[in-house]
Amino acid sequence: MSSKEAGWFVDNFTVSPVPSNTYHTPSPILKVQASGTLVSSSDGSSEAVTITANDGYGNSQSCTFSVTLSDNESPVALCQNYTLVLNSSGVGTLTAANINNGSFDNCGIDTLYLDYYNVTCADIGPNTVTLTAIDVNGNIGFCTATVTVIDDVAPTIICGNDVYDTLVGNS
Repeated sequence: MSSKEAGWFVDNFTVSPVPSNTYHTPSPILKVQASGTLVSSSDGSSEAVTITANDGYGNSQSCTFSVTLSDNESPVALCQNYTLVLNSSGVGTLTAANINNGSFDNCGIDTLYLDYYNVTCADIGPNTVTLTAIDVNGNIGFCTATVTVIDDVAPTIICGNDVYDTLVGNS
């Protein structure tokens, strides 16, 4: 089966003729219908597909079989490195969108999340984060990125008034 935008299609397959008795050679099968049949069921559900074989002499036979779809393919998680600049309070927040670099899945991604989001002055420098991608059928993919945390806010100092002191000497 192959993936298409609207669902799954039954790929080409081979049908072998079976003689009905030992006295006749079977006619070659000229046409089999079912290749290209759209199967639009969701993961784990079954859909009936009917094939019909025609020998070109007006004889045909059909059979029906079930196609059960199963998504066993993990999403492809794609990460990009990111630089986060802390705010004046010395904190910053990462999002999955900061790290995601076009992650994808054959059935669609349900959730993207990081292993941590809140960054402080304690994280200044390079840090490794993991992006987790979960598809609509529960399959999981991972990737890692480097988040470089920068503190570019100059410190502020508040000075008081000038202090004057009078020295009194002892005589």
